[in-house]
Amino acid sequence: MRTLCLFLLVLLTIPMSDTAVLDNEALTHIVHRFRKAAGHQATDYGRGHFAFLVALPASQCRNIYRPLGLNPDRSGYPFMTYDVNLLLNYPGRNYLAVFPNSGSRCPESKLLNPVQINGNRTTAQLFQTLLNNTTQHNNHPVGCIILYTTYSPCLDLCFNNTGNCEIIPALQSSPFRDMWTEPDMHKYFVFRKIFAHDADQSRHQAIREKLAGVENTGFHVRRCDVELPFTCRECSAPEYCIEQT
Repeated sequence: MRTLCLFLLVLLTIPMSDTAVLDNEALTHIVHRFRKAAGHQATDYGRGHFAFLVALPASQCRNIYRPLGLNPDRSGYPFMTYDVNLLLNYPGRNYLAVFPNSGSRCPESKLLNPVQINGNRTTAQLFQTLLNNTTQHNNHPVGCIILYTTYSPCLDLCFNNTGNCEIIPALQSSPFRDMWTEPDMHKYFVFRKIFAHDADQSRHQAIREKLAGVENTGFHVRRCDVELPFTCRECSAPEYCIEQT
């Protein structure tokens, strides 16, 4: 009996938020779904280059065997677009997924910076309003937030004729700073590969420092590799999955 009581006591001391820790297999499945959607919907330029923001209940953060609620479009794939405003017309979705504008705007900038329909609020802030801290398809509390970008954070200008695609100031702002926070929610920044302009090994340490800055905003860092089999893994200091080669 004493052993049973001790076991129950241990269970009670385990934070409930642990159920929202993102399983790498679940993340692999989620990213794979969006990659298939990108291949199905994108133009030649946008194919493979996109970003998404998704909110999942705790059950789907950890359990890869539950149906993934992404409220697909008629094609059966997650809906992805070049125009953020189209996404905000469908409040029932628990995700936003966008392609870049050729040569002018990277997709993560669209998700993290103010949108045309409301110049004072970012897309993420409008997304939070639509969610109201619950995933709309089942009304369960949000357990994890995933911000995926095809490329590692840009070090300089992502495009020649536009402003910086710097993401850290946005990640330090609402709702990331004050509403999407642990222990109630876990946040994950996920990337796939190094941006071509930053591929030289001499720039790798700067990428690691940028990812450390992302982590300092309260995000866990993961990388979903290009190599087959396609898998996602945890990234931590000092390498942050930017290996020495």
